[in-house]
Amino acid sequence: MRKFLLILILISLMSCSSSKSIDNQIEVLTIKKIECWLNLMPGGRPTFHYSGEIEIKDIKPENITFEYIEFLNEQKVISKSFPLYEVLFIDSVENKKALRMDFYSPKGIAVTDDMLKTDFIDARMIFRIDDAIIELIQTDIQLLRTY
Repeated sequence: MRKFLLILILISLMSCSSSKSIDNQIEVLTIKKIECWLNLMPGGRPTFHYSGEIEIKDIKPENITFEYIEFLNEQKVISKSFPLYEVLFIDSVENKKALRMDFYSPKGIAVTDDMLKTDFIDARMIFRIDDAIIELIQTDIQLLRTY
């Protein structure tokens, strides 16, 4: 009986939800798209850019902030910035009011050697919802180049 109870407790602990997400979504935030590119056009210094969309469910717009975003190559941070973003109302999703957060890079993020050496990067996004910190991770984002 004790073994059964211990196993039941372990199973319930393992099934508890976490505030972190290794995939691209948790219950209230879903990554819809992320695009990243290097502007390597002649006539100016090379710059790194990104934009994307996050779907938000069951949260008031004033209760969420996009704290920062890190881009990684092989688990090494190659860029960290504070994205510009706007929260917009969209149609109801599954009879619940949904929001969309459009975000994009600030101007002038310098291109690094690590960025030039890779074709795919990962993004780690940190959000604050009320007093909770939420982390979303998107892996294998193609790093495009414009010439």
